[in-house]
Amino acid sequence: AIRERNKTIPIAVITGWGDAVGSSTQKEAGVNWVVTKPFTAERITELVESISERQAVTKKRPFLCVVAA
Repeated sequence: AIRERNKTIPIAVITGWGDAVGSSTQKEAGVNWVVTKPFTAERITELVESISERQAVTKKRPFLCVVAA
């Protein structure tokens, strides 16, 4: 649903399913990052830094959407 509204917004999914979310599933869903549980605060910091770097290059991305599953 997010991709239908905005094809460029960065999307990170936090999941407890671990590696069950493969790269093909991730690509089909239009997800940029999959963060598996358990995760550390450092991992989220790295993710935010990565998104910030992308936004510095592409100003069209208005915000971040993180979906917990």
